[in-house]
Amino acid sequence: MRIVIAPDKFKECLSARMVAEALGQGVKKVCPDAEVILIPMADGGEGTLSVLVDATFGNYVTAPSHDALNRPMDCRYGILGDGETAVIELASASGLQHLKPHERNPLFTTTFGTGELIRHAVSHGLRKFIIGLGGSATQDGGAGLLQALGMRFLSADGRDAGFGANALRQIQRVSMDEWMPELRSCHFTIACDVTSPLCGPQGSAGTFAIQKGATPDMIPILDGALKHFAQVLSNYFGVDWSTTPGAGAAGGTAFSLLSCTRAKIVPGVELIARYTCLEEMIQRADWVFTGEGRIDRQTLSGKVPCGVIRLAAKHQVPVAAFCGQMGEGAELLYAEGVRAIFPVSDPGISLNDSISMAPELLTKAAEHFMHIIRPKAS
Repeated sequence: MRIVIAPDKFKECLSARMVAEALGQGVKKVCPDAEVILIPMADGGEGTLSVLVDATFGNYVTAPSHDALNRPMDCRYGILGDGETAVIELASASGLQHLKPHERNPLFTTTFGTGELIRHAVSHGLRKFIIGLGGSATQDGGAGLLQALGMRFLSADGRDAGFGANALRQIQRVSMDEWMPELRSCHFTIACDVTSPLCGPQGSAGTFAIQKGATPDMIPILDGALKHFAQVLSNYFGVDWSTTPGAGAAGGTAFSLLSCTRAKIVPGVELIARYTCLEEMIQRADWVFTGEGRIDRQTLSGKVPCGVIRLAAKHQVPVAAFCGQMGEGAELLYAEGVRAIFPVSDPGISLNDSISMAPELLTKAAEHFMHIIRPKAS
């Protein structure tokens, strides 16, 4: 029996590799002769960096940067096994995980640190980039990233407008006199599962700002700031990318990359599936196991389990999905082709204990499932 295990991370609990390893242990306990192929996955959010670097036998680079509140820190990015492609995860420098709850305010957070990582990679000769846009603490439209690359945003009196979404309304003029000339020969691919435009009710602020620390009364302020910023950049470049699906990803960072680098957006799951040869492995499998921390309606919106299920369905390979919790809409995955969904949390165990016991719970769930599907002795 050949089983491909291709899960996402369990957010704030286990990496995708740890999830895959725990499930693999459960398989081996029941079927020690089974061939288990571990393919940790991601969708462009946190974990994308490690998944791609590990899958291609690449390496990591540590560089000085700043967090979303412009405090100095060391961050890392990756170089794929081809030696030519940099992988930069926005969450590495500009991620929400670096900020304490009381520090989270998207009026003031900036993507400047992510731009510093890009600048470092460009300065060291890299010209191909994969940018993962999940987990951001920002709503600055990617302005900080552009500032780190040499773009200046000036107020009416000719001064620098400052950082963060709160400064966007002050921008009246753009200067590219200090823009890195090497960027003209760079190619950017944005990996993300977000389809929101930059502005409006379904835009970046309306959809994501609350989870970054915004209060409801901040939403129209943030949306208005992004609209003004979009108008400034669109007037400068002569093209408006603000309505492009995905432009609202990472607080609008995708919009800036589209506007200034002519980046292309690709679904994160599809990109990572290509680098990990997932489809090739699925074609030769008897079963596929996937999963993420919570499976619900949002899983259908480009998340890892849905992408894996659809690939497996294409080749008529059955899939089981494992999760910490099932939420509303999880049953919709059955229409996509999943055979079984296993929430591994124990109602008799507290949330904190469930998180600490997650590897054990995943192993036990896989073990139980293997007793159901293992070939009967002849």
